[in-house]
Amino acid sequence: MECFLFAATIALSAHCQPLYDVEGRVATYVAKVGYRPHSEAIKAIVKASETFQVNPITLARIAILESSFNPKQKPHQSPDGTWDFGLFQINEINRDTICSEFNVMQVQGNAMCAAKILSELRVKWSGRDQYWIARYNSKNPVNKAKYWRRFASL
Repeated sequence: MECFLFAATIALSAHCQPLYDVEGRVATYVAKVGYRPHSEAIKAIVKASETFQVNPITLARIAILESSFNPKQKPHQSPDGTWDFGLFQINEINRDTICSEFNVMQVQGNAMCAAKILSELRVKWSGRDQYWIARYNSKNPVNKAKYWRRFASL
């Protein structure tokens, strides 16, 4: 079925999804790889991706790796003794420093923090480290490579 463009409005049928339906694309992707696409998490990812110019599918993939796409993920203690929180498992150090303006205990704040971290990693490392996305999880070269393989397999 086709979508027809009428003077800057799109007439949609039941089988026609507009190209700009980012929420739908993210939800479809999450479901396709075997996870439940929680609507609150999808909306948070889309807003964060727009705010920080981060690919929303990249954010979804990280949420899958960090919490199995569970927006109610319980806090997890890292090997270094610090705590990680929420959908993107934001570490308390990041929560208290580069993400202090967000409430990472809320899904939207958690997604905004993750997108901000990714945005900063992209600026600092994308030309110097082929695994720059994996720096979200670890700076250790072995752990980065493992994380990257898991990320790339999604």
